[in-house]
Amino acid sequence: MDLIKAEEVIRRIELYFEGGAIKYLSSPQRSAAERGILAKRRNAYDRQPLNWHNAGMACDKFIHTISRPPNPCRGRGIVICGGGAKYFPGAWVCINMLRRLGCRLPVQLWYLGKKELDSRMQSLLAPMDVECIDASRLRRKFPARILRGWELKAYAILHSSFREILFLDADNVPVVNPGFLFETRQFRSTGAIFWPDYDCGKNKKAARIWRSCGMRQPDEPEFETGQIVVDKKRCWRALSLTNWFNQNSDFYYRYIHGDKETFHLAFRKLRKSYALIPKQIHPLQRTMCQHDFQGRRIFQHRNRDKWRLSLRNRIIPDFRFERECLECLRELRRQWDGRIRPPLADGRVSRLSVRQFPPSNGTVRHTGNDRGRVRALVFPQKSELERNFV
Repeated sequence: MDLIKAEEVIRRIELYFEGGAIKYLSSPQRSAAERGILAKRRNAYDRQPLNWHNAGMACDKFIHTISRPPNPCRGRGIVICGGGAKYFPGAWVCINMLRRLGCRLPVQLWYLGKKELDSRMQSLLAPMDVECIDASRLRRKFPARILRGWELKAYAILHSSFREILFLDADNVPVVNPGFLFETRQFRSTGAIFWPDYDCGKNKKAARIWRSCGMRQPDEPEFETGQIVVDKKRCWRALSLTNWFNQNSDFYYRYIHGDKETFHLAFRKLRKSYALIPKQIHPLQRTMCQHDFQGRRIFQHRNRDKWRLSLRNRIIPDFRFERECLECLRELRRQWDGRIRPPLADGRVSRLSVRQFPPSNGTVRHTGNDRGRVRALVFPQKSELERNFV
């Protein structure tokens, strides 16, 4: 059948006017219509915080705005979020173990601002082919409504320059070279691999969030996102929706634990296929062990006993490469004192530093008024300010 030409469409519409079936708006009607359009634009309903009445509509509205993936994303690499004195030691151990296990994939370490990573810390990572990315600066180009720890994970994956990404939490320790995951049949067919969380049954609070998205909770474990493998180009829409859920964390995090189920929600909502590792977590003390599709241990997610520069970590039975991890920490202690030195306006490094972890003894006490408050380290016989000149 031949398509109707534009001229024919115009001719038929004009017949309606000639026959009196439809009429042009009069001047008063046109003014009323314009006022209605302006009133709709000023409607505050679309700008109010998310709640049970508008969350589903807001989600559907966002889905219609998702653009195509950017052309520059290419290659394969590892993304880690690990700034600040709390997470940098873990990121250091994770990256060192990747290199010791023979993984040569480039690494991006994402952080939030100058208070989380200074030039000295970046120079320590440079020999291991690590690019440090300040998300607070990138936020000027790619705005984010909320951007903190959990929110940063989806943001970093979405805006990384890599197309194929292995995301790792900073407190995750690989026990094999994980590069083979990109070559698995499951990744090639779906473009995404996720790992299960502890199977504790259905979360009743989370069930309400699933309903707000027009879905029922699936009969499978929640996701544990200490590790994710994803092809960003094939999963762009689902990752964009994941990021949107996290940008509205002030609503969604009330009912789900952090970022992990935002991936689950987004992939299910957009019916994007993914592979879920069938083997459940093997628990160690304060550690979750995750596996490959053959059931072999490949990651040890030390989520409840993160690596500390003070070396005051538990000795965990059956934790593989624990001695090597502690050697990495000792090497870091020899090169870094745990202080983050913010740069001055002229680019020089300030002598004023912030020590973000307490020493092995002593307690922290707040002193001073609200405007000039400092934190003091109180010892039995002496004290020093946590903010000090070095």
